[in-house]
Amino acid sequence: MRYVPLSGATFRARRKIAATAAVAALAASGALIATSAQALSPVACTYAYNIVGQWPGGFQAEVAVTSSSRVNGWTVAWTFAGDERINSGWNGTFAQSGKAVTVTNPSWQPVIEAGQTVRPGFVASTSATPVRPASVSLNGLWCATTGVTTAPPTSTRPTGTTSRPLTYQPTTRPPTSRPPTSGPASSAPVTSNPVTSGPPVPVTNPYAGAIGYRNPDFAARVAGSAATRTGDVAAAMTRVGQQPTGVWLPTIASVAGLRTHLNQALAQQAAAGQPVVVTVVLDNLPNRDCNEWVLHGELSVSNNGLARYRTEYVDAIAAVLRDPAYAGLRVATIIEPAALGTIALGWNRTAACAEVSAGMVYHDGIRYALNALAPIANVWNYLDASHSVALGYESNLGPAVSTFASLAASTNAGLASIDGLAINTAGYSPVVEPFLTDARATVTGSLIVQSSWADWNYVLDEEDYVAVLHAAMVRAGFPATIGIVIDTSRNGWGGTSRPTAVSTSTDLNTYVNQSRVDRRIYRSNWCNQVGAGIGERPRANPMAHVDAYIWAWEPGASDGAAPPAAGQPRPEGADPMCDPSWAPPMGSLRLNGSTYGAPGEGAWFDAYFETLVRNAYPVL
Repeated sequence: MRYVPLSGATFRARRKIAATAAVAALAASGALIATSAQALSPVACTYAYNIVGQWPGGFQAEVAVTSSSRVNGWTVAWTFAGDERINSGWNGTFAQSGKAVTVTNPSWQPVIEAGQTVRPGFVASTSATPVRPASVSLNGLWCATTGVTTAPPTSTRPTGTTSRPLTYQPTTRPPTSRPPTSGPASSAPVTSNPVTSGPPVPVTNPYAGAIGYRNPDFAARVAGSAATRTGDVAAAMTRVGQQPTGVWLPTIASVAGLRTHLNQALAQQAAAGQPVVVTVVLDNLPNRDCNEWVLHGELSVSNNGLARYRTEYVDAIAAVLRDPAYAGLRVATIIEPAALGTIALGWNRTAACAEVSAGMVYHDGIRYALNALAPIANVWNYLDASHSVALGYESNLGPAVSTFASLAASTNAGLASIDGLAINTAGYSPVVEPFLTDARATVTGSLIVQSSWADWNYVLDEEDYVAVLHAAMVRAGFPATIGIVIDTSRNGWGGTSRPTAVSTSTDLNTYVNQSRVDRRIYRSNWCNQVGAGIGERPRANPMAHVDAYIWAWEPGASDGAAPPAAGQPRPEGADPMCDPSWAPPMGSLRLNGSTYGAPGEGAWFDAYFETLVRNAYPVL
């Protein structure tokens, strides 16, 4: 696990606070040099040292200091008991020399009123269990302790602060400040309220108060399909073409089109007079989709794939996003669908996954991407967290979240490199199973979770997954405000096959099969699923902990090639999971529920698009 050493550092807020970075200066002796001419007066105080979360090699903590009287200009200080080393902090300007730590007030909160509490928080590395410091001082006067806790703090932060950690930068680099929220004068309208005075104004959810980027390429493909239909179907297709979709970057060559999309987004923003958020999906790790029967990506570990991923792919994307011309846009990245979930679970049935695991290739690639993108002020990073089917199992969720936390902690920005999580990316899992609300419910004495379809997974839909995933992330040290986006482009499951009431059967499997809206034969099936429909339309803040419903994948784009019809040969190089007649070598037939006649991955599948439109839920 790698950490950035802190020795007199500048830092900048993640989750996008519109403020410049503060600078902490250390004298040669390591003592803090006051940046204000105002003398700091000692006052009576109390403190609590709250350990919010722990993981191997690191932890997150908060030092809650309450003053008995009004303080104008403050410094909180303590000395660590062990080898703790801070690598990111928030709610103050941090500096560390050896074991000694000082936190000075941020510009937006110079005053502590009598009885008020300030809450500097941080993420640190350590080789041992973190221990509460022997003492904490406020402006040089030791505070009385109120104890140490291991639960997340219940108090909210002052208005205008962010709950995301602040990012340290090495002292050898120039201070990084956030560009103006309005962007360059020649490009786009203001994307958030400019800061004039008082605390900085955070944009914690890039989708809130913004419109999604409407991809003209997607609109053109939809228009081509609509032109060959009539009546309600044609009208519904036209409405679909007006929805925002993600910009998918599956190859090095695809990065060349990113600038065109951003330019089009700027034009849409200027026309609409409100912020535009562009969802960009990074999907090109070496040995990509290593657990599938056929590798889908262009890069391989054995052929210098990781180096090419860094220099030709990630660096190229970051170079475009750093262009000041796009500073007025909001860009939400989804980092490598399904990658970390696969490796966290130890799925090494293929030589390709064994190769990835042995070299920590996915970890290194994603860490590099986060380090490249996190410093860009108008970019929000959503790490892909698979879906309810893969990680809903209790035995799977823990290792996956531990992997997310340890990887994030090893980046330059620490946990702050991740602004949120993306789930069900290009997937089919419904947001809600309305007639299967409790996996622990019984049917004639048998638990729902025991059914063949649930298969001992207590998480039956993405709404359930959001709840357990968010709770696990907070326990791992992430702030409670961490957001989640759900891809709803193909998880509607409407049409005539959608159940309208709970089953009355007394047979467990019949009851579940008649009650579930997810009509897949097996919940793990993923390729061009028969009966699927367009899901919820993209919108912000649809439920607790969810930043937005998005369409990361274009409804109508194929998951992979299939034979034209039953009995016809499979296209060369096609994944067998996209062949409806293929039976995997598992000793029994496990139909994959895919669709005949599909073109290659990402190509427009006109007939399937009509199916998705007809089966949309809510209806179009």
